[in-house]
Amino acid sequence: MNIQEAFNQLLANRMDYIGEHILSEMDDFQRLNDECSGLFAMLNAEMSEEMNRLWLEYEDKVILIQGLAESTMYEQGIKDGVELSRILSK
Repeated sequence: MNIQEAFNQLLANRMDYIGEHILSEMDDFQRLNDECSGLFAMLNAEMSEEMNRLWLEYEDKVILIQGLAESTMYEQGIKDGVELSRILSK
């Protein structure tokens, strides 16, 4: 495993931990997640099979975009933190 793969694994583990232990305890996050689940169920019940397939494909792409953005922002935050630490230590 090279350094980039190890760093990516660290990020994935940390983001998993945040999701399981921090976000899961936030009332606003839980409320919004529950509302989204309810809306999804309502939309799913009203759509044709073809529209449902397209909707699920769209949702998959949005989730991938969101995950990429979040991991990139988290990685950049770590890099910024290291750089800030270097600056402040001088």
